[in-house]
Amino acid sequence: MATSGSYDFTLDRDKIINAALRKCGVIATGQTATASQIEFGSEALNVMVKAWQTRGVYLWTREWVNESLAASTAFFTVAADTLDIDRAVIRDSDGNDTPVTIIPMTEYLDLADKDAEGKPHTISLHKKLTPTVYLYPEPDVATYTLQYLRVRKLEDFDAGANTADFPEKWLGALVWGLADELGPEYQVPEPRQRRLEKKAKESFAEAKGDDVETVTSLRVRPRLGRR
Repeated sequence: MATSGSYDFTLDRDKIINAALRKCGVIATGQTATASQIEFGSEALNVMVKAWQTRGVYLWTREWVNESLAASTAFFTVAADTLDIDRAVIRDSDGNDTPVTIIPMTEYLDLADKDAEGKPHTISLHKKLTPTVYLYPEPDVATYTLQYLRVRKLEDFDAGANTADFPEKWLGALVWGLADELGPEYQVPEPRQRRLEKKAKESFAEAKGDDVETVTSLRVRPRLGRR
């Protein structure tokens, strides 16, 4: 028997909602959700994903950005969907990179000499509606480039055909998580609700636990003894 040779299976928003409602026992196999159920399910799904953004950094939402710095300029704005900055380096005109320290905005505000100039070694992200990066000290020349690894927001489910802004391994977590969220609204019996909650937690933990960078180091031990 030949395999498919494809790897692109996924679920769109409405399929996730239908699957979650089946887990709840609200609709039967072969049935589809009503328009009002889809609307309510979409709202719950988006709220859940927004809440998930507070539960750690997801590797696929990180991306490197290069920002050419202007002399005597203490800050610059970043993309509106930036949640955080994970790490950063300053590159000089010779192509040399120097790690940058990232501090909370409260610590930046406590700096006494914010108008000092030199090679920036510290940055802070002001997490407002228009996210802004503050530099310390201010660049003394216009030849520095800040390379930073930003963490972006997870995308919304705006339409029925929208697929998840998650790798495929997260599909189970999305379905079970949504089923757990919808259960109380549909007065799912307590025994089933407990099963939904258990599966939701397990599915999330399994997907999140696999969302790590794997680095294999080669360690060479010297051979001791006589020749």
